[in-house]
Amino acid sequence: MQCSEAFYRDCFMEALKNQKTGDTEKAKTVEMLQKLEERNEADLDSDDEEEIRLEERLAGLDLDKDTDTIWDKLSKKEKEEFESMIEDGRMGHLVHNWSPWWLKQEDLVEEIGVSTSKCPEIKCDVHDLSALLSNKKPSENIKHNLISVLYAYVCVTRLNNGDTSTDPLEIAQEVLSLCQVIGQDRIFESTEEAIQDGINSVQKQECQSVREEFVISVIKDVELIIYGPKRGQSHGYSLAALSDLHTILVTASKLCSKVKKKADSKLPDLSNVKKQLFAARKKTEFYLSWLSSEYGACIFETLLPLKMLYAQKMTDFEKHNQTLTSLEDNLDQLRHNSQKKTLIEELL
Repeated sequence: MQCSEAFYRDCFMEALKNQKTGDTEKAKTVEMLQKLEERNEADLDSDDEEEIRLEERLAGLDLDKDTDTIWDKLSKKEKEEFESMIEDGRMGHLVHNWSPWWLKQEDLVEEIGVSTSKCPEIKCDVHDLSALLSNKKPSENIKHNLISVLYAYVCVTRLNNGDTSTDPLEIAQEVLSLCQVIGQDRIFESTEEAIQDGINSVQKQECQSVREEFVISVIKDVELIIYGPKRGQSHGYSLAALSDLHTILVTASKLCSKVKKKADSKLPDLSNVKKQLFAARKKTEFYLSWLSSEYGACIFETLLPLKMLYAQKMTDFEKHNQTLTSLEDNLDQLRHNSQKKTLIEELL
């Protein structure tokens, strides 16, 4: 399945999962699907086989549990129409608008009334860094590597609309694919290098749904996480983000073990994935120990580079858009002049 289709399918599934509160909202979802079918029937050729009605296709399916199956039951035109509804905002009232927990700042909540999701619990049983390093001094590059981890975590969390519990194995693999620090033992020597690698990794996924503005906005998210709830006075949000990632990796590892125990030849071999998850979990635990130590304050040194990088990329992005807009306006004017000239010549 291509990435763009997976994105729309996930939006569809999210819309269905958000209808668990009552029959009225579920009825609205079914009504929407009915309208998609009616549009399809109007476009069917007479030579085509008679299409099975939507009621029959969805018969016996549970809107809460069978979201994957329901998506597969939709015709090609129904899926295309649904994608169009996502693009133009018609599905906005069905998909829950998740607000990241790291947007909450303690001294701003009462003033602007920000409604955000709950901050993840911080892992308590963290190893002492001196014991892990045998009293050796940690590398200066750790703060840059941690930026890479946070960028991947934020990116994947946002792309999944805050839902990291429905499929933790897929979420974990997405983080590993975007973060070479915990996925491939990469070491970064600057904050800028770590961020750029994260942006490149996202763009290499070739997801049509991920726009340039999104990958830039994640930089601001990372800055807010490091800044923390007390405006640069604690590591609360950084520790919470790493703790949440650690929970995802642990849960994903357990799922790998369950798949292995089933011994089903049709299931994929996840032994290598499990090894990667184990290594990523240990690295995440190390970063938790580093942040909790006296060296953790070094993470605040990345704030200025992050601010500058975000400002520069947003400026470049806006200039690029302005240039495109100007070119489009000029082309429209040229077309208009050309049409006007042709009309005059015909009249003469």
